[in-house]
Amino acid sequence: LLENFIIYKGILNGAYSSSVTKERKNSIWREITATVHNEHPDCTEKTQEQVEKKWKNFIAAARVAIRNYNNGLTETG
Repeated sequence: LLENFIIYKGILNGAYSSSVTKERKNSIWREITATVHNEHPDCTEKTQEQVEKKWKNFIAAARVAIRNYNNGLTETG
């Protein structure tokens, strides 16, 4: 999931424009979902929405870990 997102991060994180449309983002998420299915055929099949939610949860957890690390750097005692 991470490797596929890195390839398309400019489009998926980018603001909507003439080249970055909702349809384009959806097609990329469908492609990422298909790649996840191909790489893990023995797992239950996930929908595009489930894959997007997994990515958002992954990013949220990473942000919390980074924030906790940074807060730990400034603690005293």
